[in-house]
Amino acid sequence: MYSRVDVDLSALTFDANLEFNDVVAYYNQKKSYFAFSGDITDAPEGALEYIDILDLEKLKKKEIGMS
Repeated sequence: MYSRVDVDLSALTFDANLEFNDVVAYYNQKKSYFAFSGDITDAPEGALEYIDILDLEKLKKKEIGMS
């Protein structure tokens, strides 16, 4: 028997002045420049969630940073 664990991945974006811009997370998956793998809520053998940056060069030009 195992205990269910749900760890959620998110990323924050900031502008050039370090002002908060947006969040990419399981509840906000469709954002420009990013692709979210989805929210895995039950994986007794392990799981992997990820956030891909679709076009880093365009993202840099837009002056949005990711943390």
